[in-house]
Amino acid sequence: MNHPARERLTRSRPAAVAGEADRGSVTIEVAILAPALLMLLGLAIVGGRYELAAGTIEAAASAGARAASLARTAADAQRDARRLVEASLHDQDLHCRNTTVSVDTSGFATRQVLRPAETPVPAHVTVTLTCQLDTALLSLPGLPGSTTIRATASSVLDTYRANSSATTLTETP
Repeated sequence: MNHPARERLTRSRPAAVAGEADRGSVTIEVAILAPALLMLLGLAIVGGRYELAAGTIEAAASAGARAASLARTAADAQRDARRLVEASLHDQDLHCRNTTVSVDTSGFATRQVLRPAETPVPAHVTVTLTCQLDTALLSLPGLPGSTTIRATASSVLDTYRANSSATTLTETP
């Protein structure tokens, strides 16, 4: 007489049960792929936060250049641009470790005395904003290091503006 355990071993297995050898393989595949997918997701988040910070810095530089172009003097342009850049960064809740605002107001020195039939040459004011960000703000808290983001924006000065250094032409009869 045959032993029942031996009979079970010698019986041919049905086709539906043949896949039992693959049981648990999905769990192993997920365990292998999950860290890679999480790293990819983390990289996308860090990249998105970096682009948000860069966009905020570009917008602040642009706002500073526009404010400087509306000023009447170079000193006012410097002051207005710096104030607006700082306010813009504060409003967007972007905290730079080190911020440098450079305002090129050489366009204010361009004296234009317009006579009839002369084409005015536009002057520009340029603001360059450099922000050194902690990498912890972009990715994981406590991560050491920093990254520097720089943005430059220009705005055209009003050709027909009146400023303290401008002279008024008067015609004598």
